[in-house]
Amino acid sequence: MCIGDAKSLRENFSSMRNIMGREKKRTNVSELLQRLSQRSGGRCEGYKLGLDCNVELPEDLEPLIHHVDGNPGNNEIDNLVLLCPKCHSGVIERLCEERRKTFARKAAESLDKSGFYGR
Repeated sequence: MCIGDAKSLRENFSSMRNIMGREKKRTNVSELLQRLSQRSGGRCEGYKLGLDCNVELPEDLEPLIHHVDGNPGNNEIDNLVLLCPKCHSGVIERLCEERRKTFARKAAESLDKSGFYGR
């Protein structure tokens, strides 16, 4: 497939999404940051996730937006919290650990059901 074909495919797909009413709404991140900063008073909202943090976010450091439900497509204001980098890395670390434990548990259950350990 040549580049011209790929471009025309993208354009056709985009127009099909428009016709079908499925055009994805783009999120204005700067507007979200402004609304979240007003809500939080310029402070880290880690406390909303059970973290012991409510530090003032420095103006020279861009705060990180975290999706509470883990769905990056859900940009409803109630699903978003502003976090300092320390809290954000802690949340991500905790989520990764939970996923590792879930994977290990499911793998062990699968092996138990297969009778692998009983052989």
